[in-house]
Amino acid sequence: MTTASIQSRSTRLFAPRARAAQHGVSLIIVLMILLVITVLGVGGAQLTLQAERGSRNDRDIEIAHQAAEQALTDAELDIQKFRTSFFKRDNDTGFAPGCSNAADSKGLCKQADAGVLPVWATAFDDDSKTVAYGTFTNQSHGYFGRGIQSAREPRYIIESTQDSDSCTADGSADMQTTTLQFTCKVLRITAMGYGPNEDTKVVLQTEFRYE
Repeated sequence: MTTASIQSRSTRLFAPRARAAQHGVSLIIVLMILLVITVLGVGGAQLTLQAERGSRNDRDIEIAHQAAEQALTDAELDIQKFRTSFFKRDNDTGFAPGCSNAADSKGLCKQADAGVLPVWATAFDDDSKTVAYGTFTNQSHGYFGRGIQSAREPRYIIESTQDSDSCTADGSADMQTTTLQFTCKVLRITAMGYGPNEDTKVVLQTEFRYE
């Protein structure tokens, strides 16, 4: 009876310690699973945010691109139907070095000298020397309808440039003569469009050639 009683007490004494060890291991496993889930969740959230930023950036660039295209169209309309006297083949009046800021000839620029930064590279730093969309053509500014709008109006400048290819095509050799100077004349339009964020900018260029 004594021996049996001792064995029974020994069993009751050690059984709770085994269960306590099992509970400790389960807790560690659960914590590790929670850690993995947390890491995966944070990683997924970061990927989602990056994708959203990328989509927003693409949208802003597209809006700025469309705005710049609208400014190019506005400048071409300006040349053909509004300030036409400035854009005759034999006229050089109104075009100023670094772009004009006069009310009637605003945004008209002479081509920069060789080895100097092109006019369009710095002109858009000064609004007084660039033309805002619709300034001379009176076009409506709501070119995106009710959608997301540009942070500000797109702007443009018009340069009077010389194109040696045009001179070659005309069979002329002396680019210094007054007649040839106007024969080679090409108007370069540079437009800058802005996205919903003013820091998002797109610059487009086109050339308007005389027929």
